[in-house]
Amino acid sequence: MSPATIGEIGTVLCIALSDALKRGYVGRNVAVLIDAPRPVRSELAPWAPQQPWAFLKAAEGGTL
Repeated sequence: MSPATIGEIGTVLCIALSDALKRGYVGRNVAVLIDAPRPVRSELAPWAPQQPWAFLKAAEGGTL
């Protein structure tokens, strides 16, 4: 799973456990102890010299 998906799951879990804590179903919300994952940036490789021209040719012909 991506870090964003894991972060969203953690948020939902924290909210659910906070609600359960308010209702007396759990003794504490352990989800607040978890550090959220940091997004990982992927490095983009530069195009090879012929790639921009192939992209422009494909875009011109509508074959993208």
